Amino acid sequence: MAPSPRSRRATNEPTSVWIDERSTLEAARSSGPEALTKLFAEKSQRLFGSIQLVTPTHVFPLSTLSVSKPGKQGVVLVGEAAHAFPPIGARGLNLGLRDVADSADALQGVDRTQPDWADEVSESYASLRAGDLARTGTMVDALFRSLLADMLPARGLRAGGLWALRLLPALRKQAFTIGMGNR
Repeated sequence: MAPSPRSRRATNEPTSVWIDERSTLEAARSSGPEALTKLFAEKSQRLFGSIQLVTPTHVFPLSTLSVSKPGKQGVVLVGEAAHAFPPIGARGLNLGLRDVADSADALQGVDRTQPDWADEVSESYASLRAGDLARTGTMVDALFRSLLADMLPARGLRAGGLWALRLLPALRKQAFTIGMGNR
């Protein structure tokens, strides 16, 4: 029986999402937990130390979703109503929090006694969010594709980037700062 989420938190066991080709994951999973653990260790180049399966595993497809304009005709979309990304770089929550902050900014100073105030807010919000959504969508798409790329240059860049993040605390801090969306 798998531990409950509460007991997992109490023991500080991390939960991971592994991104790979479905056929690769299904083949390893059908060979048993040892094969899956071996696949993760080999593909991660053992950068993360020992890997253990502590709960049952599940394979499901990942995809992205993003609206072309998050505000229009008096309506604003925030969080996963506006965008949904695979869990890469903790982008979803951070992006949703920035959506909320920008929606609050768009509401500032708007005269809500005017009949078109909601249109004004939605257009302002869409303008405020455009750059961030484009940057984040491009970054997540590039990261997602790099995780699935079997080409040697992409694998080399990915491995080099992981080693650099591991060995250079200043670079790791900068990457997390960017990931948090600090402006």
